[in-house]
Amino acid sequence: AAARAARAVAGPSEAALPSRALWSGALTAVATSGALGVATARVIADTLPLAPSSALGSEGALALTALPAMLILGASAAGALVSSHLYRSAASGETAQPALLAVLCALGMEGPSASFRPAAVANLAWAFAQADVQMPSLFRALTHTLVGEGSRLCEASVASLATLAGAYARAGVQAPRELLSAISATAAPQLPSSPHHLLTTLAFAFTRAHALDDNLFDALAAELSRRAGALPPHALATSCWAFAQSYGGRAGGDRIDGGLCVDASGGGLGSRERRRTAAAAALVRRLAGVAEPQVVEWSAHEISTLLWALAVARCYSPPGVWAAAWRALREPGIAETIDEIDAAKLYQVEMALSLEAPAELGARLGPLDPALRARGLARLLASPVHVSEHQRRMSSALEALARSVGDGRQLVVRREARVHDGAFSVDALLSCRNDPSAQILVELDGPTHFVGAGPPDVFPNGASALKRRQLALLGLRLVHLPWWEWDALAQQATDVKLAYLRAKLQPAAWPGMLDGTREPAAQLPAAGRRSAGRARARAQPTERGRQRTPPGRVPRDGASSAEQRGAASSAGVPSVARRLV
Repeated sequence: AAARAARAVAGPSEAALPSRALWSGALTAVATSGALGVATARVIADTLPLAPSSALGSEGALALTALPAMLILGASAAGALVSSHLYRSAASGETAQPALLAVLCALGMEGPSASFRPAAVANLAWAFAQADVQMPSLFRALTHTLVGEGSRLCEASVASLATLAGAYARAGVQAPRELLSAISATAAPQLPSSPHHLLTTLAFAFTRAHALDDNLFDALAAELSRRAGALPPHALATSCWAFAQSYGGRAGGDRIDGGLCVDASGGGLGSRERRRTAAAAALVRRLAGVAEPQVVEWSAHEISTLLWALAVARCYSPPGVWAAAWRALREPGIAETIDEIDAAKLYQVEMALSLEAPAELGARLGPLDPALRARGLARLLASPVHVSEHQRRMSSALEALARSVGDGRQLVVRREARVHDGAFSVDALLSCRNDPSAQILVELDGPTHFVGAGPPDVFPNGASALKRRQLALLGLRLVHLPWWEWDALAQQATDVKLAYLRAKLQPAAWPGMLDGTREPAAQLPAAGRRSAGRARARAQPTERGRQRTPPGRVPRDGASSAEQRGAASSAGVPSVARRLV
């Protein structure tokens, strides 16, 4: 009955579909019989994933939920066939019916059998991820199978491991650390005999999971460096992105920048971490050198990914790859192929060039296409901002702190503020009412801002590090609060939270800001007015000021050496050394 129903579903027309009653009865018969022949399993596997939802109806869906675990996800031939068919459909660009996938996920079981082959589990996970069906419960069930008692994950090939890790990344599901550790331990010894696309898939998946497994990345770095000359463009760009994102925030300067960028996570790099960070930077430089002669033939996405990774890693040498990539971006028609996300990357890249790259490199490259820059800024302005409950509570505590200073009206808190033409979003901005130039930006950094084994042994990821550096070089004062410290205060009294915030804000606070004695800007001495004017100019640069900033000209207090000598005008107009993108 199941075979006849399945063949009917595969019919060429809607009229050939079986009735809902027949479909429901066939599935129920299979579910209750406890016996399933391989031939029948193959027919169901070939037709069931592509069955139109109209063939199921509520009765059929209800009957399908009664199927035992062994039919769909068990260690039977049917389970393997179904998962394999789903994977093949996803790989060919087809997707199973989302309603059917939802039913499969809602089978009401703990997950596939522990004896189920890892390849079939990986195929099933990839099919769901490719279909863009949000089913976290399925991935939790898969995790239970893969790391539970009797797991066969240690027998998996690198292909299955890469597919599995990539499925979690594509589905946006955070893979548990124990699963990633098991994947790393199994995959690392097999990397020398694995094709390059599996190496880049693993690097991409672990980076998306914010899981910096040093042993796996050491093995990946060795293999990628050995094969650098044979890697295709996508592999080169993705590898640079993964290592820059994973190691770009490990430099000590990203933690505390002259008292202006204060990272409350603390700690420093040991000798082993420094060696790994240096090795990652060396790998990015090597891959960039390999890309130089061929980058002009790359796609716009590959070029923007590479340049963003180089900016995150502060890798401005060799300059030839920058010149070649920048020249490729000016080719006729290339700008039209750049989507908004890549345009935003290039906006950040140009800002990095203006703030910290060698002056001669910026002069050699010239400005980004104005239309492309405008698209990148528009994307940044339109980016959705997710405000967590922790961020709301932190902002409320900041407002309570502001009310406790002076007469309670001297400090102003802006939630989810945007600075520098809106290009940067911060959780909160604390400023003086009588001197708006006296500002502190406050960020409560959650787990996705860090990479590492776990707090406090974590570091900012590359994207967070780039944002911190750029805001600090723009002369803005930042305080970053780690999520685990703020979580520890959840049950504490308000006074304890305010004392914590005051202690964290103090190193970045302007004179008299936190005790209510800050004078209005009009009453400041002449030197103070000039400093305030410069701060406003840095926070809101004019069109004329959006040009190059030679590197090495921005001291830790955010002012240029020329400005420190008094060369800047009293109106606060930036000097040539402070012209921004």
